[in-house]
Amino acid sequence: MGLPELFAAVSLARHLNSAVPAARINVLIGKDQIPTDGVWTSNIYKVFQYWVWNWAPGMPECDVRQRFARAWTFDQFVDGV
Repeated sequence: MGLPELFAAVSLARHLNSAVPAARINVLIGKDQIPTDGVWTSNIYKVFQYWVWNWAPGMPECDVRQRFARAWTFDQFVDGV
């Protein structure tokens, strides 16, 4: 049995707040950090999509994006940007 979904939302928000620069988060959602209140919102999705677009340890481009959304622009990949 796993933890409640609340913990997943809080953990993801905390990770994204530490992994994505505050200035980038602010451009995406108008705040310097994602709230860590455990509520799934479009803010979490937008910053997560930005992180996926840019995160690639040791690789010049994100492998996930290259495999599933190769021809997409940033605006197409990140909801609401």
